[in-house]
Amino acid sequence: MGIYAFDRDVMELIPANTHFGFDDLMKICLDRDIHVRAQIHDGLWLDIGRHEDYEQATEMLDKHRERLLPGHEHLDLDFQT
Repeated sequence: MGIYAFDRDVMELIPANTHFGFDDLMKICLDRDIHVRAQIHDGLWLDIGRHEDYEQATEMLDKHRERLLPGHEHLDLDFQT
């Protein structure tokens, strides 16, 4: 899991109207000798793709606001919809 960035040309490798995962894309890139690399991130990262994960991240932000947003403790970041 993570954040993915790639050249626009790679979009042409993704077939339409079918199940196609990121692992499928990486296999095609490696098979075609298209340069693939990763960047290690040692900071805090949360997947908020599910509602429960989003709620947990919101609670964590509220609890650790001063540490995560130093100097911005006064900001009201209410992302609830």
